[in-house]
Amino acid sequence: MHQIGDIIAQRYRIIDILGQGRVRITYAAEDIEMAEVNNFLLE
Repeated sequence: MHQIGDIIAQRYRIIDILGQGRVRITYAAEDIEMAEVNNFLLE
């Protein structure tokens, strides 16, 4: 499981956990290269 502040693929910074199910977690992440906030589903 990722933590807030983790960098994924040297591009996305986790800024919040939006939801969690049995298998998946949805994160809000900032695209460091584009300076945009997006939602990502990671398993």
